[in-house]
Amino acid sequence: MLSSGGALNGERIIDSRTLDYMTSNHLPQNRDHAAMGHPQFAETTIFVSPEEDMAVMFLTQLIPSGGHPIRRQIRAAAYGAITD
Repeated sequence: MLSSGGALNGERIIDSRTLDYMTSNHLPQNRDHAAMGHPQFAETTIFVSPEEDMAVMFLTQLIPSGGHPIRRQIRAAAYGAITD
């Protein structure tokens, strides 16, 4: 739905203004926002990159999760797998 401009099966689900707001940078100091995502408990990771037409959901149960860089590794692997 995000990669199709807010439509699903030809029907608009999300207004274009809402989608623009959802995909704009709201991070302090304009940090990187090439992909939207939200880290979850136990290192589960979800991110969407409209520019690359890519969505990634990585489900895991890594507890405690603070000492392992799995989120960065998953993101790097996903972007590294893109070919032109």
